[in-house]
Amino acid sequence: LVDNTRQTVGARITQSLGGGLTATGGFDERRLKDALRQTEIQSQLLSGSLRWSPARRFSASITREHNLQEFDPTYPNQTVAGAQLDITPSARLFATQRWSAAPIIPISGVEAGGLLASPLSTRETAVGVMSNLGPYTGLTSRYQVDSTINGTDSFAVIGATARAPLHRTLSLDFSIDSGTPLAGTKTGYLGGGVALAYLKGDDLRMTARYETRRGN
Repeated sequence: LVDNTRQTVGARITQSLGGGLTATGGFDERRLKDALRQTEIQSQLLSGSLRWSPARRFSASITREHNLQEFDPTYPNQTVAGAQLDITPSARLFATQRWSAAPIIPISGVEAGGLLASPLSTRETAVGVMSNLGPYTGLTSRYQVDSTINGTDSFAVIGATARAPLHRTLSLDFSIDSGTPLAGTKTGYLGGGVALAYLKGDDLRMTARYETRRGN
């Protein structure tokens, strides 16, 4: 189904501007070779973002990614805006909005097998709440709207993450999310994942992860 390689080299710089404002700029050079289609895409992506944190409990950000040449299918030109507010020490309200020139197409080939790693939409809206149920467990509920060329689909999504420490540096991570359709033609989905993570202080992190999603 898939036979491709992608090489990426990138750089980022972040600068504090004062008043709770932080700016980040970046550049990525990518070369994607698709052996099945006998094509090669060389893309150059400029990115810039501003993050504003006027108070300890609130932050907002806006990010722009723009290709100087043809774009890699996974990295179209797009703008993403977001904000989050800490309601309580364990609960956070968030909202995100994405505008894109094209859908995000994963190069892993999962879409050919009927599993979509991301919605094939050019506008995505999400509003929800993230809650910490304990030191190792989190809960997320959100309202999500995906806009595609075939119309708009909306979902109520609830998800949970959990971590089971096995050792001082080793843990098992679990995640599950369920999407219930509210409007549109898409059906719901159920997804989840499991990962084995190795952490050595703040210097090293290694993860092996398996994810699956079932829809329709």
